[in-house]
Amino acid sequence: MKEVIKAVIDAIGTERTMIRFSAHKADISNYMWEDPEMAIRTFVEAFKEAGATMIHPSIMQFDRVLANGKTMHQLVRKYWDGVIIGVGTLSPERANQAIEEGIIDVAAFGRPLISNPDFIHRLKSGKELEEYDVKKHLNTLI
Repeated sequence: MKEVIKAVIDAIGTERTMIRFSAHKADISNYMWEDPEMAIRTFVEAFKEAGATMIHPSIMQFDRVLANGKTMHQLVRKYWDGVIIGVGTLSPERANQAIEEGIIDVAAFGRPLISNPDFIHRLKSGKELEEYDVKKHLNTLI
């Protein structure tokens, strides 16, 4: 893994390389690391050794506690001082709070953007966001 990350960084630069990693497995819905903090620390150390500066820890619920009373992003921040992209059913308000608290540096919105192509406009104008509905919105991706 480190060799691949380093090769990508060497080819396109660290400022254009973002590493996304997840505790989930697509084929095992209830999978979780046996020791989440150790897994995160191991990944973060590998990312640092490879020269990465921006990571994107992926989890379905941003505020889900994984270990020792901490969420995935809090655990990542404990070991990583580079850029962290936060994701996981974040509201704009929670994203701002997490940025202000220093847990993340940037927030990512997936499903809200799919269900609201005018996401930024809605936020700026105070319009209500349409909830993501897999039956309705998944077809827009396929």
